[in-house]
Amino acid sequence: MTTWWCCCRRPEDASEMRCLDFSHHSLHDVPPDVFEFERTLEELYLNSNRISDLPRQLFLCYELRRLYLQDNDLVSIPAAIGALSNLQTIDLSRNSLSTISDEIRKCKNLLVLNLSGNSLGRLPEALTCLLNLQEMYLNDTFLEYLPANFGRLAALRVLELRENNLMTLPRSMARLQMLERIDIGANEFTELPEVVGHLANLTELWIDGNRIRRISSNITNLRKLQHFDANGNLLTELPCEIGVWTKLLELSCSTNELEFLPSSIGNLRCLVTLKLDENQLQELPDTIANCEALEELMVSHNQLRSLPPTIGLLRRLRILSADENILETLPEELCSCTSLSILSVRSNRLLFLPSNLGHLTNLRVINTVANRLTHLPLSLLGLRNLAAIWVSDNQSQPLVPLQREICSDGTVRLTCFMLPQTGAPTLAPPTLSTSSRKITFREANTGQDSPGKLLRSPTPYAKQLRQMATHRKIMNVRRDFRVTPGGDGVEIKIARVAPIPDRTTWMFGQHHNPTVMQISLPGAAAQGISLIAEDGGLYIEAVQGASAEYLRPRDKVLDVDGVDFTKITLEQAHHHLNTKEPISLMISRA
Repeated sequence: MTTWWCCCRRPEDASEMRCLDFSHHSLHDVPPDVFEFERTLEELYLNSNRISDLPRQLFLCYELRRLYLQDNDLVSIPAAIGALSNLQTIDLSRNSLSTISDEIRKCKNLLVLNLSGNSLGRLPEALTCLLNLQEMYLNDTFLEYLPANFGRLAALRVLELRENNLMTLPRSMARLQMLERIDIGANEFTELPEVVGHLANLTELWIDGNRIRRISSNITNLRKLQHFDANGNLLTELPCEIGVWTKLLELSCSTNELEFLPSSIGNLRCLVTLKLDENQLQELPDTIANCEALEELMVSHNQLRSLPPTIGLLRRLRILSADENILETLPEELCSCTSLSILSVRSNRLLFLPSNLGHLTNLRVINTVANRLTHLPLSLLGLRNLAAIWVSDNQSQPLVPLQREICSDGTVRLTCFMLPQTGAPTLAPPTLSTSSRKITFREANTGQDSPGKLLRSPTPYAKQLRQMATHRKIMNVRRDFRVTPGGDGVEIKIARVAPIPDRTTWMFGQHHNPTVMQISLPGAAAQGISLIAEDGGLYIEAVQGASAEYLRPRDKVLDVDGVDFTKITLEQAHHHLNTKEPISLMISRA
């Protein structure tokens, strides 16, 4: 007989085999090899096969302690399972079981039972006789209720009931004083079951994906709670009693209908992660500054008009995400969050960024897309760890050339060819409703078109789009602080960028301390430009005609009409320059 088992432990005497692994072998039956070691076998892996029936001989392995049968085609468990009196762990998840034999009650030493992913419908009373059970997994088992005497399982430490049809929990569960984690997410609860408030030893509470509108005030016993997840419910407020959860590390209440936070949230001094995305928050309490351990603050998709100045006291804050709000300014105190590495304020109404943003030396990513910025603070040049600054959705590279600009009052600031921003369309704040899940359709009606009349605007061709982009870019460039008029309608804009110490290259290429030049040429002038490809990019080899006055050999071409010339071939570059239309070039000159 051929033996093809994989053993986790191979003693010199094969008769003392304690562990066999037959997982992922496409088996339809339990291999006969197993029965040769029925006297010594303690651990057996038969998971991820196609086994539909368990032979009686398997239950003669009386020393078996861990049995893994998940991901098979089992439709029933024989009554002989009761013979495995030493069994401690059994995983039957993701099979086709509809019932469990009552003989399982004889497995008195069972500690871990996983029945997730089976169509049980109801929980057998026999399972409440497993008084030593410490972990029970009943996710996605079509349960509508639990037995009234479920509280007999007083040794339980982990209970998972996710993705069922539960609406309530039995009162006897108040006796589960050893329970540390309970997951009742994705069920049909409309309020937090009162019995949960009696589970004083809980460290993790998952209630996400229900229809809970209210959390009762009897949660003051949950003083050991470290993780609370209530995402995807209908909560309009959090009780002020959450202030007693002083050991809480993560609070997640995204996709609810919260309009405000209780000031007692400041008592959560151990809080590391606070997720409040997709709510209706209009402000954050000043007491949030007391959450001194906070590292991640997620408040995107709300109605925040401002952030509290006290946010500057969050010295451990690493990630701040405040996208899709109606922020008009960021507090200057934000520049005291010295650990901040990611700042995302996409789709707001910001006109400027804090002037001292460059003090955040750990900052690596800034996302300001779809705001109303006209410039960037000069202090950004000091951010040596900056890896990306996103200004536009059309941005092809994470970092763009920045140029100094002198204002009329003598102050110096930074700009680039994508500023000023046009900003996102101004929309009225969403109307508060009783449910954030209501879907409505807005009908555009200008009052000028007759009902039922469909108007079509012609789609511009590629050439027209290029001309429109060129015109828009030229209009933006005219805001540069030095303009030198030239013949034949040529304009050249020059801005010298100060070098950043300890950097071998600038953001766009190999030139050291280059002069960045944005040049607008009239029609057909680009046809006199000849390029050459070398290491590091495309360089001007020769130039003739009107543009010869402004371009020099060895100028490096960075961008032409929004096309990144650092990423295309020489042939593609000549194709772009072979046009009679006006073009806009960005070059760097050593």
